[in-house]
Amino acid sequence: MSGATWAAIPGARLAVTTSAPTHLVADVTGYFSSSGAGLVPAAYRRALDSRQSTALAAGQELRVDVSGLVPAGALAAMVNVTATEPQTAGWLAAYPCGAWGGTSSVNFAAGQTVATHSTVPVSAGAFCVRSSTTTHVVIDVGSAFVNGQGSTFTSVAPSRLLDTRRADSALAGRLEAGKEYRLPLEPLAASAVSLTLTVAAPAGPGFLSAGPCGTLGNHSNLNFSADGARANQAVLPLAGGVCVMSSAAADLVVDLTGVFP
Repeated sequence: MSGATWAAIPGARLAVTTSAPTHLVADVTGYFSSSGAGLVPAAYRRALDSRQSTALAAGQELRVDVSGLVPAGALAAMVNVTATEPQTAGWLAAYPCGAWGGTSSVNFAAGQTVATHSTVPVSAGAFCVRSSTTTHVVIDVGSAFVNGQGSTFTSVAPSRLLDTRRADSALAGRLEAGKEYRLPLEPLAASAVSLTLTVAAPAGPGFLSAGPCGTLGNHSNLNFSADGARANQAVLPLAGGVCVMSSAAADLVVDLTGVFP
């Protein structure tokens, strides 16, 4: 598996730590500066589900048209990339069409469903995906970066907003399957937030959907199996409130990693 995250780099250095010895592969996909394109917040919407047509073949470059989901002139988009039903272990990459550089967006085992969040450059309203093995692909597109519009990113020290396993959490107790829960984000003065969403001890395999309240269930931000915990990043607009919904009963941990004022 793999995951995406944004991190502050004071002194141009980034520190990582792990709970067990492991190898690490890190791919740099972009950076934020004081000038450049701003984020135009939007809810996640489904752009592609190959299960409704044909699986992506190994080595095939598939163009994903998102022109109807991002503003005109968008330079990049927040994309949730999901591999499902892969024939063998492998990887899936999202990148500018014709410019794959040997990186991966998500890694998986045979038969596994895994999602990761990526910031993908968009050209002429599209980007491309490719896989090392035959697999189905699900793409959900959210906010986009546009020159002369939107908000700049402000990193924050990662902070825990809630942990439903704790009795003193802002949202306590396991999520019920299929029920929307509103996240306590009202004190944040921002147009959008970057969150790490973690599902723990789910009652069975399923997905978590996050976004404007009353709109959930038509996209996924996180997929999980019945064992262990799964985490993924999400960039969510704050207008109208933010809700989450899990397809299976589970605990939820939410960490704040940045804001777009």
